[in-house]
Amino acid sequence: MKQLSWQYYFLTIVLSFSLIISYASPSLRHQFDHAKSDTARLAACIKLIQFYKASLKNDSCLLYINQGLELVNKAKNTTYHGEFYTVCGRFFSKQQPELSLTYLNKGRYWAIKNNQIKRIATIDYEFAKIYSDKAISSRNKSDFTTSLRKTYGNIQFAQKHKLQLLEGYNYGLLANFYKVNCSDSLAYAFLRKALSILVKEKAIDKHSPSMVSANLEYNFFFKNFAEAASNLRELDKMRQDAIGYDYTIHVGIISCCINLRNFAKAIEIGTEVQSKSDIMASMPALDKATFFTYLSEAYLHGHNYKEAKRNYLQGVAFADEFERKSKERIPSNVRIDLLKNGKVLFEKEGNFQKALAAANELATLKDSINANQRIFELAAGQERFEAQTKEDSLTQQIQLQKLENQYKGESLEQSKKIQWLSVLIIISLVFIILFVVVQTRKIKGQSIELKKLNDMQNKLFGIISHDLRSPVVSLQTFLGSINRTKNPERAVETFSNLEVQVGVVSNTLDNLLNWSINQMGGIKPRIQKVNILEAVEHILELSSHVIHYKSISVNVSVEEDYVLADGNLTEIVIRNILTNAIKFTPVHGAISLSSRIEKDELILQIQDNGIGMTEAQLNTLFLNYNSRKGTMGEKGSGLGLKLSHELMAAQQGKIDIQSKVNVGTIVTLSFNASQVESIKEKMV
Repeated sequence: MKQLSWQYYFLTIVLSFSLIISYASPSLRHQFDHAKSDTARLAACIKLIQFYKASLKNDSCLLYINQGLELVNKAKNTTYHGEFYTVCGRFFSKQQPELSLTYLNKGRYWAIKNNQIKRIATIDYEFAKIYSDKAISSRNKSDFTTSLRKTYGNIQFAQKHKLQLLEGYNYGLLANFYKVNCSDSLAYAFLRKALSILVKEKAIDKHSPSMVSANLEYNFFFKNFAEAASNLRELDKMRQDAIGYDYTIHVGIISCCINLRNFAKAIEIGTEVQSKSDIMASMPALDKATFFTYLSEAYLHGHNYKEAKRNYLQGVAFADEFERKSKERIPSNVRIDLLKNGKVLFEKEGNFQKALAAANELATLKDSINANQRIFELAAGQERFEAQTKEDSLTQQIQLQKLENQYKGESLEQSKKIQWLSVLIIISLVFIILFVVVQTRKIKGQSIELKKLNDMQNKLFGIISHDLRSPVVSLQTFLGSINRTKNPERAVETFSNLEVQVGVVSNTLDNLLNWSINQMGGIKPRIQKVNILEAVEHILELSSHVIHYKSISVNVSVEEDYVLADGNLTEIVIRNILTNAIKFTPVHGAISLSSRIEKDELILQIQDNGIGMTEAQLNTLFLNYNSRKGTMGEKGSGLGLKLSHELMAAQQGKIDIQSKVNVGTIVTLSFNASQVESIKEKMV
């Protein structure tokens, strides 16, 4: 889904400039020049700094900042000290964040000294913005944690002192922070919270373009398509009534038209915007890169490859211009769209080398985004955990303080009651200590469990990124070969390869799913009568294309016996064993399946004449997730044998493996006596 251009700037604009309109009076400098006291001059100086900042006149801002510094040094203490340092910190927040933090710290000191609660909350919000920008830029876990901790703390402070407007701004900051870090569900939840507060406080008009645009993206993300379409119509009417109001809204409308697959409308609006030289001139390089990238995609869907290529090249040019001038990389979502468009265009031109390069860069970028998202989620989870721990500790401290106050408030005449109260306090302390000990042990247990989950997650990411991507890339290559080949025989061979790769992906996904469920304790056998012969024949039928592809001969000597087991789990085990036999058996090799009953046990054997295993490999077979390439370079997840071992154990069965290098492997599955029921005995 395309991202609209909302950012926290439209949420913070009221806070940053709510007083500027009233300050834009020609008499401001007159007030400053003719002020009767340093306090009055400082108040006028603050208004002038805000006015010139809004007018983008930085030199004038610096002039009055220097004069203001002289005034605050002369005056011992005024109620304007905190406000002055706040506007100074806000002015330097982008260009010199460290200097900005210095001014904000001074402002907070004076705000605390003068008991200016709202000023403290405002300064803390400016701190959170700087920390957020730093975290987004550095992608560092500690910076993420600092930013989140500060913003959540601001929200609690605002709620405590009923500062709804600042609560809304901080929720908007959280929304932007989670959006940048690809946590869309939380981002939109915080966005809706922020907007509801700001509309209620009349900080934002609910019919303003920014508000309608944000609601459009919110509704589109949560698939409220009817409401999203209504928002889009409202924005389009605003656009037609006053096309020059905001170029960012035009970019947002184009992206929504693409999301709703109305490519003709997207092209129409894009063409109209390009015809307005004032809008194009006011558009920064980054927004131009985004604008032309979206237009390129719209033309691609309309099969107008010439215009798509022209807009794509313009998007690339403005992206390069932005990176060259700002010394920063363009946002990931814009780069991803550029790479996608370039890949398609290069393929259409037959320039497969560039298409492959774009595809590789796209995959690398997505991997990087996923890695950064995991770092952010880990930091967010850690911060929530620490916040909860602090809250629990604070609750305990409050309880102890209450008990202590109650104890001190008792009079000497009530000595007997005091004695009983002392006993009660001691008992309470014992229970609190026991509670802390229990919680500590619980936390340690959760830490161990979290480590196990992280290990399992890393294994899953490894399988998904390596063992699933390779077959999918192969599938893509085969499909491309089919599209280009004119040789029927080669097409048949390619289809065979394609079928084998689909089988590999399917088997890996099945094993991955069953292994994940089993790791979370979710697999519970459902015991029933299972016909072993039918199970074997079903698995052979599913694997027939791979057997045929490798020209393997299969000999089946399985009796039609029944066992009491879980049919699905039994088939998973047989399929994994047979898949391994096929994988490690050479072309024109042989596999045999046989069954017999020994001492009230049903024995199912699967034997191959493949490459076999060493003694060392056999010893660690069920301890680790082992993966080797097959005789034709087949890849696997390494889950099959360990999963089979776990599933047999869940059914009170056994699995035994014997193997010799270059001779072959024999896998024996044994079902307990109580699980065996021969169909021949049943017939008698």
